[in-house]
Amino acid sequence: MKRMIPAVLLILSLLTACAPSRKAVATEVALQRSQQTPIPTATAYPKATDYPTATAYPTQTARVMVVTSTATPTQAPLPGVKEVVKCGDAFTIQALQPAQKRTFIYDQTPNGIFLSVPLEITNTGSKSLPELRSDWFTLSAYLDGKILSFPYEWDASWGAAYQRNQASLVYDFKYLNSEFLPGKPVKVMAVFDITPRTEGWIITFAPQFAGQSAPACSAQIMLGEMPK
Repeated sequence: MKRMIPAVLLILSLLTACAPSRKAVATEVALQRSQQTPIPTATAYPKATDYPTATAYPTQTARVMVVTSTATPTQAPLPGVKEVVKCGDAFTIQALQPAQKRTFIYDQTPNGIFLSVPLEITNTGSKSLPELRSDWFTLSAYLDGKILSFPYEWDASWGAAYQRNQASLVYDFKYLNSEFLPGKPVKVMAVFDITPRTEGWIITFAPQFAGQSAPACSAQIMLGEMPK
């Protein structure tokens, strides 16, 4: 046992001499850490702002004008307001008052301006008619040497007749979908959405019955002075 003690002491002394000191190890670790390239932290970019999408507004239906020709206005005289005009053997038609411009009618607003005219129509045939049709009425007018055509505005015409009936408290204006008895004059309101600068308004009444390839007759009334 006494012989082994010196040997153990010799081994411990050798190990102690070979092992690095704690201070040297700590210095080496610190040096390694200082030499490492620091990793940058990720930059937090702001989120993109969610902008609202543009509202898609409906396009307005063009109702104002249709150019039919560029002819010079004819000087042939036409019947005027309050004149009774025959339309073949089927009808007579009369403009009761001069046409009136209106910026709105009931709940309707025009693209241009409304032109309304009260008409009196008589069925001169032998049979009653279930209704008149809005496409039997057309308004023509002149603008800068061009002839423009305007269709009958059903909603505005209905509103104008309704207002007139309410104001007078008498149901004197009928609607186009009413029955038209033979020999009995009836009043209807015709409204057109026109270009404001037009002149020389002419209303054309051309009824065309089912099964026919052409109008049964045609009648025109001058609602304003012809352009010079």
